[in-house]
Amino acid sequence: VTIWYDQSGNRFDLSQATTTRQPQIVNTGVLVGLNGLGVPALQGQNSSQRNLTGSVGSVTGATMSMYGAVNITSTASSNTRIWSVGNGTTGSDWDNTTRFAIYRPSGTAVACARNSTLTPTTTLTQNVGTSLAAMFDGANRQLFNGSTASATTAASNAFSFNTLRVLQS
Repeated sequence: VTIWYDQSGNRFDLSQATTTRQPQIVNTGVLVGLNGLGVPALQGQNSSQRNLTGSVGSVTGATMSMYGAVNITSTASSNTRIWSVGNGTTGSDWDNTTRFAIYRPSGTAVACARNSTLTPTTTLTQNVGTSLAAMFDGANRQLFNGSTASATTAASNAFSFNTLRVLQS
């Protein structure tokens, strides 16, 4: 996948120019997927291997929702990001109150990382694809593993970011 086109009409396309870092949707003629659906495979050990990055202009505000399909196929590595929002293409996206990352600290645990705090958390099942969502309502943040909601964590700081990354890092 060279460009993942934004379907919202806002033109917040994600891209990766380096061929070896591009996520795959077809591998040797076979559709790469999750639960029978074609989805980009972001497989690798760090963000320099497979990622899509896009400029989203200047985004500010206190409410946000992000959704994705996730399948953890290996628990060997830890400290991996699933997706993140930040400022620029380098540095930690979770070390600031105005940014965040959906982060896998170890095994099948997933956390919402913001201002270096890993809460709330949820646990995924290895080799089972599921939907994952992060929601911020202006006062709290919450993760959804399928239809199961995590506990809420206070999160009243407004967002300020210009970059979205979908990655395995």
